[in-house]
Amino acid sequence: MVKRDVPLKNQDQKNISESAEVLSQLSKVVVSIGLVVVVFGQAYSYTLLYVYGGVKLVENSLPVTLLRFHSFAIILLAVNGVTEGYVFATMSNDQLDRYNYVMVFFSVTFLLISYIFTNIFGPVGFILANCINMSARITHRLSTHVSSAINRYMETTAYLMETKEFPGQGALELVWGVSANP
Repeated sequence: MVKRDVPLKNQDQKNISESAEVLSQLSKVVVSIGLVVVVFGQAYSYTLLYVYGGVKLVENSLPVTLLRFHSFAIILLAVNGVTEGYVFATMSNDQLDRYNYVMVFFSVTFLLISYIFTNIFGPVGFILANCINMSARITHRLSTHVSSAINRYMETTAYLMETKEFPGQGALELVWGVSANP
């Protein structure tokens, strides 16, 4: 639909509009599913692990804690996947080459944060480090690539699109508010 290395103004505007709509709808779906996982992950982690593994699995609180923290990571992984797919599909080859260096930075930072957090928080630190990594990648992508692609699209089509790539502002505030207060 969206052609790489071709300016958006030279592409079929119907395809561009459809791509933006797909990103919007897919983002809403993964955020909605992720919120369900977060809510039920917090409430039913113990029960799920008890049913799955019995008393041996839940006699120590660590597995329950890990599953609860992992439920937050799931929503970030889902949003990261959607935004990464969109960005990789809309980047030029030169942008992709430059972005590989950014990904190396994120990888090295993730390893460093993982080492520090696992020493401080134990196994939960690895999940926290992954959440920080995914949040940083999403923020970087949204602040640079997705917003610039949408701005280019808006300039060329005069299509007034607010924040179409994600659900409403209230949903985002809920996600970040819940994930900030585990």
